[in-house]
Amino acid sequence: MKEKDEINLSALRGKVVEVYGTFERFADAFGITPTQMGNKLSGKSGWSLADIRKAADLLKIRDNAQEVHRIFF
Repeated sequence: MKEKDEINLSALRGKVVEVYGTFERFADAFGITPTQMGNKLSGKSGWSLADIRKAADLLKIRDNAQEVHRIFF
């Protein structure tokens, strides 16, 4: 799992709101509860590589290496 300090949580939350409007909609698309997503977006839960790939797909940034790197690495 990625360390929470390596992920730009502010940029991630902003991208989620930009694409999905709410964290709840993103959680639904991601396939987890809003509470679980809230924990991820607040740094209380980690992000596996599979989570990062899925989030990048859902946020439509997977083909934008610079944006993926800015947010997740």
